[in-house]
Amino acid sequence: MSGSIFKRSDGRWGTSTQVNGKRKYIYGKTKREVQTKLKELQQQISRTGIITNSGKTTVADLLEMYLETSDLRPITRVGYERVMNNHILPTLGDTKLSKLTPVMLQNLYNEMRSKGIGRTVKLTHSILHRALKLAVMWELLPDNPCDKVLVPKVQTQRKDLWNREHLHTFLTEAHTSKYYPAYVVLITTGIRLAELSAIKWSDVNFDKKTLTIQRSLHKVKSRWVVTPPPCQTRQPREERYDLLGR
Repeated sequence: MSGSIFKRSDGRWGTSTQVNGKRKYIYGKTKREVQTKLKELQQQISRTGIITNSGKTTVADLLEMYLETSDLRPITRVGYERVMNNHILPTLGDTKLSKLTPVMLQNLYNEMRSKGIGRTVKLTHSILHRALKLAVMWELLPDNPCDKVLVPKVQTQRKDLWNREHLHTFLTEAHTSKYYPAYVVLITTGIRLAELSAIKWSDVNFDKKTLTIQRSLHKVKSRWVVTPPPCQTRQPREERYDLLGR
C-alpha cells in the first residue's frame, strides 16, 4: 500500500509504502526520481514479499561481516582476504548493497580476465556469492546479484608430470639430501606438503605400514598454525602406504 507523492518543505519529494507492517520511506530530488524508486521497490516486494533494508551497508561492510561469521580455516581466511583487498574492495568496496548490480560484478570479472588473472575470477565469484547469499538471508538484499552474471571460463594449462623414470632419477640424485625422507614420503603417498610438515611419530605405524593424516601446518601472518587437513572428516584420514617399498 503506497501513499501519495508529496513535496517536502526542504524542496525534496517523498512518499512511502507499507507491506507486512513495515513502512519504507522514499525520497528524491524530483517527483520522477521518487516515482522510479517507488516502482523499483514495488517490483522488489512483488518478487520477494519483503522490504529489504540494506541502508548504508557497503560491499566492504558485508565482506567484513562474512569473514567474522564464517568458520574459515586460517589459511583459507588469509587467501580470501588477499582476494578481497587486491580485487574486490578497490573496485566495489564503497558500493552500497542497494546499488550493487550484476553488471558491476560482470565488469569486475571481465576486467580481471583481461589482466590474465582468470583463475582468480572463480575464487572472487565464490567469495562474493557466499557473502551476498548471507545478505539475502539477513534481508539486506532481495536476491543475489551473483546469480545473474556469467563467470568467465578458465582453461587450465596442461602440466607436464614426471613419469616413473623421472622419479627414479630424482630420488637417486637426492639420496644424499637431508630432505630425502621427505621426498620419498611425498612421492609415494601424494600427501600435501603442509600435511607432511605436521606429521608426528605417533602418526606412523611401522607394523601396519600406515600413516594417519590428522593435521596440516601453515604459516599465517608470520606465525605457524596447525589446522585439520582440508579433507578432514569426522575421523582422521588413514592411508595405507608401503613406506618401505616392499
